[in-house]
Amino acid sequence: MKKITRSQWLCLIMTAVMLALTVGVYVGDALSQVETGALIQSHKQGVGQLTEDSAVRQSFTVPTDGFCGVEVMASNYNKKVKTGTLTLWLTDVQGNELARQAYPVEGMKNNAFLTLDMSPVSGSAGQTYVLHAVSDCTEEKGVTLRMGPVNGEVGELVLPDGTVTVENAMNLRIRCEVKQYNTMGGGMMLLIALCFAACVPLAGGKERRHA
Repeated sequence: MKKITRSQWLCLIMTAVMLALTVGVYVGDALSQVETGALIQSHKQGVGQLTEDSAVRQSFTVPTDGFCGVEVMASNYNKKVKTGTLTLWLTDVQGNELARQAYPVEGMKNNAFLTLDMSPVSGSAGQTYVLHAVSDCTEEKGVTLRMGPVNGEVGELVLPDGTVTVENAMNLRIRCEVKQYNTMGGGMMLLIALCFAACVPLAGGKERRHA
């Protein structure tokens, strides 16, 4: 068995160091960003005036891990609503509340998206969640949420009058936090590590010639 020379040991150590740095750069420089996916392509109408008496509910299945909230389109019927709030909250299918927020209807823009954020859920892929909405606005018409026809399969939409439909869905965007890793930086470190690894046999040969 050939003895590993000092130069070869140095190359092996440098290879190990560069491999460790490869992992560090790749993972350590990871960036988080939020991606959204819509349930419908375009809205056609509203779900009906929101009240405190019965909540509008939309169930949906999250396609990936990192579920961190929703965006839903609200409407004030093109009227300047002055008082009241629109409340959104998210639950899992067991009814456990995950997030809740009240939005003042004064100054709300027509057909604008409202964002309800929460902490990312690591095991959300394939899981079903429910968005609920009510409003204490008592003015004429008040506020509503937009909905439209769906092309694929979605969960149930329960309207204010109790009607249940799967043919329409809220104009809802599912928010999921995803990681983007530094593949360029990690790739450069890996290339350097491979260069050191390739020098291991060369280092041994050079040392033998000077022995």
